[in-house]
Amino acid sequence: MFEVLKSIFSGRSMKKKHINGRLYIYDFVGNPTYFDPIQMLTDFYFRFQDTKVQRMSYLFQNDPINSLIILPPKWEMPAVTCSLKIKRKILEVNRYIFRLSGSPASHYRFYYDGEEILRFTRIYQMASYHQNLGLKLASVHKDNLDLSRSQWSWENEGGKVLFLENFGYPQLWDISNINHIKNMIN
Repeated sequence: MFEVLKSIFSGRSMKKKHINGRLYIYDFVGNPTYFDPIQMLTDFYFRFQDTKVQRMSYLFQNDPINSLIILPPKWEMPAVTCSLKIKRKILEVNRYIFRLSGSPASHYRFYYDGEEILRFTRIYQMASYHQNLGLKLASVHKDNLDLSRSQWSWENEGGKVLFLENFGYPQLWDISNINHIKNMIN
């Protein structure tokens, strides 16, 4: 009964879907965009391991993304929330739709057992943004960015990863600890 009242007053709907043997629960407004967070992480991890990725040390003192991209605020209601159980804990992924320099973009925040473990941003219709953002990130520590590549990763020993790629569109993965992803997809 509570869910019915909640949907009436908030305009949000809920739908359950089984994908690859897992139960996903989507909470959304309007027409939902169904996505599979586990498949997203699996695909990312496959590309992340590619030998063509240029790897650099993550030496940023402060979060470099906040000064380069204006992301949707945490208090903003996501367009879609997807949740599922993994290893007796809840993975919740919030998907936001926004505009970045006039181009449409989507932003995902992944929470595992209530802790934010990664942010993922995809920027549509702006192929040049990938290289520009890479150069801005590399300039912070005067890294020599190999512009012939389309994947760059800044990493530290604690598992922190900032991964920028051009996978059809510029995509930025900001991961607090890569081990969270390894544990979820295995």
